[in-house]
Amino acid sequence: MTMVGLWSVLTGGRAVVVWPATFVAAMLGGFAAANSGLQIGFVEQGICLSVILLGLLVALGVRAPVVALGAVIVGLFALFHGHAHGTEAVAARLIPYAAGFALATSALHCVGI
Repeated sequence: MTMVGLWSVLTGGRAVVVWPATFVAAMLGGFAAANSGLQIGFVEQGICLSVILLGLLVALGVRAPVVALGAVIVGLFALFHGHAHGTEAVAARLIPYAAGFALATSALHCVGI
């Protein structure tokens, strides 16, 4: 999540707002999907791949088109992260739990920025 913020700064422009916002929105979507019973395969592998790929994108200084590629990449990885959170959530506390991890994720994006 910190890499999303850092990568957005390295790319510059609208990416600084669009990519972190896309990540949080898609993560909440993955959370909702998990709570609705939708199963997504390879969640752990997707999260692991996100760490490796986003680290490489930052390390190599890759600049991606903001919406066409960058938002799609962070949004896809966010779905995996959100789904993992959704499978851990307790039904009685869904809203506070989702608000907490969304705020923590936003804070980590800000650290990267």
